[in-house]
Amino acid sequence: MTTLGATKTRAFTMIELLIAITVFSIVILIVLQSFVKVIDYNRKAIQNQGIQDHAEFIFQLMTREIRTAKINYSDNCHSFYNNFDLTSTDYVKTNQIYSIATVSSAPAIFFENANSECVAFYIQSDAAANNIKRLRVARCAHQNNPNRCAGPTNLSQAYVTPQDIEVLKFTARASDFSNLAASEGDRHRPASVSYYIKLRSFIWQPPEIEFTNFITARNGAQF
Repeated sequence: MTTLGATKTRAFTMIELLIAITVFSIVILIVLQSFVKVIDYNRKAIQNQGIQDHAEFIFQLMTREIRTAKINYSDNCHSFYNNFDLTSTDYVKTNQIYSIATVSSAPAIFFENANSECVAFYIQSDAAANNIKRLRVARCAHQNNPNRCAGPTNLSQAYVTPQDIEVLKFTARASDFSNLAASEGDRHRPASVSYYIKLRSFIWQPPEIEFTNFITARNGAQF
């Protein structure tokens, strides 16, 4: 007579289950952390690209208009300066094309563009955007009338930077011909202006970007 033995069934112990769950949890945590890092990197890359696009727009806008500025023979833009809160009593005419003045404790670039418009690039706090500092441009067509730009009636103004990007720092300087003797030929020396601007974005983690530009006038009447 043959006796059949009982079949043994192997099962997981509680310790093995705990080890498996722990290993699985660690793997999932590593995968999730890697996924979050990839998402965060992509988000930062998109934001950095966005602020770089804005910086490029500012760079091109200012460069094109500043480079083609006209020689200010008639000084028709003199009354234009009265629209701004100048720290000094008058603007500083450093050369025949560009002027640098201080508006609300920050430098501003003044000139007459190729369309015979008085132009100012300056910094202003925006009350509608939590008083962040933004780059602003003002223009006025003087039409050969030195008093036409004396008030806000004929003045057009607009912000250059968006509400989610703040200007942290802005400096500007122009070539100074004021101390040169007439015999040195100021008219044959190209006027120039340089500026530095630092921007910060408020979207997500705020990245910062800064750039410097040096612009020489390209006006045929000067040569």
